[in-house]
Amino acid sequence: MLDLALENCRINQNIVNIGVKDGRIAKISKSPLKADKTINIKGKTILPGLIDAHVHFREPGYEYKEDFRTGSMAAAHGGFTTILDMPNTKPETNTAREFKKKIKIASKKSIIDFGLHASIQKLKEIKKITPLKPASFKIFTEKTENHKISRIFQTLKGSRIPLTFHCEDPQIIKYCTGQLKNETNPETYSLARPSIAEEVATANALAFSHHYNHPIHICHVSSKKS
Repeated sequence: MLDLALENCRINQNIVNIGVKDGRIAKISKSPLKADKTINIKGKTILPGLIDAHVHFREPGYEYKEDFRTGSMAAAHGGFTTILDMPNTKPETNTAREFKKKIKIASKKSIIDFGLHASIQKLKEIKKITPLKPASFKIFTEKTENHKISRIFQTLKGSRIPLTFHCEDPQIIKYCTGQLKNETNPETYSLARPSIAEEVATANALAFSHHYNHPIHICHVSSKKS
């Protein structure tokens, strides 16, 4: 006997019934299913649990904005069963010590599955954090020179932990910001950070990835050319 039957579920363009046993999908059928409990989905679309790879739950240090309890509750309400949290907390998640602390906090407060991104302070901390299985190490290209990016890739040699890139070219941003520093129109902010800044930094990150044969993830792509 199934624990739960979901009737009239839409999967792609098909209407089916889904049987659940011990928390797992046990059967998908167009025929009626017998179960301890039955719910009529009424033709709504059934999706697997969603994953958000870029959230800012801001704990520790900025709980007045969000924490793992409220953030994970909101995620679950929207159909997300896994989140990957960014490291810009206080203190930053850039040492093995802080990473372990954050794991404890999230394990206690999150109501869904989670992973944690780490930021980079010192190269030696990369080696200490790596065994803790971070979702990725985060790089802000606007703040990280190319020779440092190269050393980070070299430090991660042999590991398949991705590098996550926030892509903006620092020289382009500096020039455009300087040209517009006396402007007050809100639209000027976008002009100070033009798409070419993202495109150049993205191309640079891809070149590093290809050279070192190491996986990367580009955050919040906003340009078609990127």
